Amino acid sequence: MIYILIELNGFRQLKKIDSSFTKTLEDTMNNTFSGESCSFINQKHSVFSFLFSGEDKYVSSLFYSIVEFFNYLKSKRNLLTGFNILLSDASSSSSADILTDLTGKLFSINEDESLFISRGLLSVLNTSAEFLEVGNFLKLVTFYEYEQEQGEDLISFLSGSKGITKYIDILEPYINGSRRGLVYFYGRKSYGLSWLSFSIAGLLQGKTMNAPWLYIKYNNSLISSINSLINCMDRDFIKNLDTYLTGVERSLWREKFPLIKDSYTIIFDEDALVLFRLYLKAYSLRMDELYLPSLVFIIDSHSFDETTSSYLASILEDLYVELNLIPVLFSEEEDLPAVYNMLKGKKYQADEWVLEAEDKKENDGSVLSCYSSPVAFYHAARTYKVSNEIISENDIPKRIRGEMGYSVKRFLLLYSLFHDLCDKEIFFSLLETEQSEHLKNEQIYKDLISDGVIYPGNMGISYL
Repeated sequence: MIYILIELNGFRQLKKIDSSFTKTLEDTMNNTFSGESCSFINQKHSVFSFLFSGEDKYVSSLFYSIVEFFNYLKSKRNLLTGFNILLSDASSSSSADILTDLTGKLFSINEDESLFISRGLLSVLNTSAEFLEVGNFLKLVTFYEYEQEQGEDLISFLSGSKGITKYIDILEPYINGSRRGLVYFYGRKSYGLSWLSFSIAGLLQGKTMNAPWLYIKYNNSLISSINSLINCMDRDFIKNLDTYLTGVERSLWREKFPLIKDSYTIIFDEDALVLFRLYLKAYSLRMDELYLPSLVFIIDSHSFDETTSSYLASILEDLYVELNLIPVLFSEEEDLPAVYNMLKGKKYQADEWVLEAEDKKENDGSVLSCYSSPVAFYHAARTYKVSNEIISENDIPKRIRGEMGYSVKRFLLLYSLFHDLCDKEIFFSLLETEQSEHLKNEQIYKDLISDGVIYPGNMGISYL
C-alpha cells in the first residue's frame, strides 16, 4: 500500500477567497487519483490523503500521474500559498496512526513546492528520476519522461535500423521501373506493421525534405467510409494542387474541391472518387518533381470494408501504370484481398525484427530476441539500451500502459472515440479549458506518436 498526502497551505482560507479555483483544484486532484485506482481517505485541514493498494507494476503509472499533478500545482503557484506532496509505502492497513505519523513528518520538512517519496518506493519505481535525501524522505529533483530520455522516435529509429534495408531492397525494382504491380507486406497479428510505411518514406526523402506522401487508412466512423479517400489528401499540397492539372481537370477540381474543405464532411461517393483520381495524378507529378517514387501506402489494409477496397483497387488498377504509382499494402492477414488480384500483387512476410547485442563487444552481433512488430522491436531495443533488460513482445503493451499517467490514458481513450469524427484541432478544443491544457495535449499527442501508439496525421491508434 502507498499513502499519498497532498498539503495545500491555507486551503480553508483560499476556499473562502476563490471557491471556483479550489473546486477546480479538488476536481483535478480527484480525477488524477481515481484514474489510478486510489481511494480518498480524508481531508484534515490543509492535507488531503489518498490510498493506493494496487500491484507494484502499477506504481510507475501512479508516479507519472502524481508528477503531472505536481506540475499542475506548480503552474498555479501564483494562486497558492505553498504545497508539498508525499508518497510513502506502508505495510499496515491501520491508516489513522500512519496518517498522523506521516502528516507530522511532512509538516516537519523545511521545504516547499516539493515532491517526496519514502526510500522503500525507489525499488519499485520504473522511472528515470533523480532524488535528493531530505530528512526521512527523498525529494524529487529531476524527472525524465521515458520517451524523452531515449531521444529517438520510432520513425527515426526504424529508418536507421538494419531491418529496414530488407524492405528498401524489396521496393527497389518497383522504384527503378524494372517491375510493376502491388507490394503486399503482411505479418500475422503484427500490430503496428504499417509503421514501416512512415519509416520507408522517411528514409527515401531524407531529413531535409517534406514530401506529400500518400497514406490511406480506413475511416470506420459513421460518417462515410469513402472519407478514407479524402482524409488521405495532404492539406498543404491541395492548396496548390490545381497547378498540376490540365484545363478540364482543373475546372473539375475547382468545382468539387469546396466539398472537401472540411475533410470530415459528408460527400457522395461519385464526387469523392473523382477528386481522388485527380489527386492521384497531381500527386504523381509532384513526386516526379521531387525525384521520389509515387508510393501509395495503404495502412492496415485488413481493416478496410469491401466497398472502399473495391473503389481503391479499381482506381489503382486504372492508373498505376499511367501514373507510375506503386501501391504498398500493410496487413495483419497473409492473404491478399481478392479485389487487388488484377494489380499483379506480390506478397512478402514482414514479421521478423531481430534485437542484437550490437553495443556489447563480448556479444557483438549476437541475437538477443526476435519480434514480429516493428513497434515492439523499437520498445524492446529502447529498454535494452537503458537497462540491458530483454523484454518479451507480450509484455511490451503492458509496459507501455503501465508508464502512462492518468492524463495520457484519458487522452488516449477520448482519441480512440473521436479521431474518426473530427480533425485534430477540433478534438483538442473539446479537451481544453485553457492554454496550458493545449500545450499539454500537444505534448501527449507527440509522445504517443513518437512511441508508435498512435499514427501520425490523426489516423488513429496503431498499437495496444
